[in-house]
Amino acid sequence: MGKRRANSETESPIKKQNHSDDEANGVHDEEEVEDKIDVTIQPDSMLLYLEKFVPFLKETKKKYYVKQIDKAVIDWIASCDDIKNLPSDPTEFVKDFKKYLKTSVRVAKLELLDAFHVTKSHLERVESLNSFSDYPARPPTLRWLYTEKTNMSKAIPDVQHVLEAMKNDTSGLVEQCKEEIVEIETARVAELENFLKNHENLSNEQRNHVTNSIKSLRKKLRGPATPRAKTTKAKSKKVDLSAMTAFELFCQSKDNSEKYIDLPEEKRLKKLRKKYDKLSDEARNVYEGLAL
Repeated sequence: MGKRRANSETESPIKKQNHSDDEANGVHDEEEVEDKIDVTIQPDSMLLYLEKFVPFLKETKKKYYVKQIDKAVIDWIASCDDIKNLPSDPTEFVKDFKKYLKTSVRVAKLELLDAFHVTKSHLERVESLNSFSDYPARPPTLRWLYTEKTNMSKAIPDVQHVLEAMKNDTSGLVEQCKEEIVEIETARVAELENFLKNHENLSNEQRNHVTNSIKSLRKKLRGPATPRAKTTKAKSKKVDLSAMTAFELFCQSKDNSEKYIDLPEEKRLKKLRKKYDKLSDEARNVYEGLAL
């Protein structure tokens, strides 16, 4: 028994030493090798295809996402003059690429630098705006708000059924919902403006999206008033120019009739007034002469 104990004691340090030597020399257990993936295109061939695919993605003006890979591959192959060394079966290529992608982006095995790059790209996109705690929620649709107030949503009604109910509603609830949505959208304009002020480091893509959302909401809230105003102005020019002041003629001029139309009328006129006040005497005399 004593002899066996001695053998055990002498063997243990050797085994530990061998294991640590293997790690130091970059030798890893077989368990660390990936499980087999059922693919047709072998890794070395896939790598060659990707090396040809990447330049196309960098040079093209389009931005493709993973969900659009089928179209991207078709566009890539169509752009190549020599298709000898390209995938013979695009469908198989896409299928195998997705399998390799799924394996390669496992969080635990993703290199930190690559992880940072992917995360940074995501944080700069529009879809990450909802991750901001102060980003205002999207206003409800009229149909959604109506179903909420009538408890239809609990029954998951058919869309056509809801539209019919709204059409035949005589309780005034539809108008009430419309007014509530206007209030929500009006508040959202201010919230979006504050959001832009509070986050100066937004990406260009995000800033443009928020700015366009503000313009779109303002235009919607103004309703059809702006087009009607344009028609009235056009008729005024033809019917009775003498009824206009010099400033009004200035506002209706070709250079100014389309300026600041995204703003409320009061603010628009203030901006045009500032521009009018800065006119040279010669330019102002032209408008004053027409107004006589």
